[in-house]
Amino acid sequence: MSYKDLVSRNLYQRAPAATLAPSVLKQALLFGVGVILPLISFRTGLARAMASFSERVTPVDMLVIATILILFVADGIRLHLSVVLYAGALIVAMTISMLWASPARFPNALTASIALLVVLCYWVLGYNVSRSATLTRALLAGVVVGVLWEAVIVVHDYFAASQWFIDPMSGRVRGTFRASGQLGAYGFSSAGLLLALGWPMFQKRWVRGLIVGAGVLAMFFVIAASRRTGILALCAWVVLILLLGLRRFRSPRYWAVLAAALVFVAVIVYSVASPEATFLGSRLSSAVAVIGTGDRTPKCSFSLRCSMSARGSPWG
Repeated sequence: MSYKDLVSRNLYQRAPAATLAPSVLKQALLFGVGVILPLISFRTGLARAMASFSERVTPVDMLVIATILILFVADGIRLHLSVVLYAGALIVAMTISMLWASPARFPNALTASIALLVVLCYWVLGYNVSRSATLTRALLAGVVVGVLWEAVIVVHDYFAASQWFIDPMSGRVRGTFRASGQLGAYGFSSAGLLLALGWPMFQKRWVRGLIVGAGVLAMFFVIAASRRTGILALCAWVVLILLLGLRRFRSPRYWAVLAAALVFVAVIVYSVASPEATFLGSRLSSAVAVIGTGDRTPKCSFSLRCSMSARGSPWG
């Protein structure tokens, strides 16, 4: 069985059986979601806590909710049992938190609860969009455009002397996000989505090349954001991809991926071996040292990144 057949079976047999009608409006909305996703916590100045409703619920959130409503009216919404259980537990937790919150903190508790419900909407949208290959391609195309325009900012801020979006830590990049951790999470999930599911969905070679290039750029976001356990998980991810691709050992594409992986690993090894030479090296060396002390925090973070790479994306 080919990888494309495996992905198709895993994607569509686990999703609801009924398909969606891929109208132009639905495709445009999903494309827009992918394009403006990097603006989910847009900040021009230094990061601060998001407390108000307008800061928690962003334009991309409203676009996701609008898309779900259109899908509900046109085709109906399918919910997995796990979503129903999660939503029930979330409502119970929200109720308890608001009952225990003081009058002064009640607005913050309410805003945070609404934000958690909005996060659930992303899962519902991804689960239902998987019922249509056309809608899935529209979303993937939007993610590619979003990664490409975000890459312009990330690459500039990583290599330029003065950053467009200043991060509190020198040598680290946050892009358009409120904090560097959000940029790292966006890069990690986008890379998994594009590299694992992106190229099997398209037939043209140049489109596949564009998707793979965008996936590699998304991987760079994790490095630019200086997410240490995320970088270590990326190394494990690259090794796994090379092992799974051994059956294509004679293919020139496999050797191209292998060469790029060796360069990537060499840079990481050099950074760890010479921590005084680069900011990345000092960050990675400190992460390795902390893991060696037995601190569970980076170990749990590393395990979480590895499990995220297995799932590939946050879209249901």
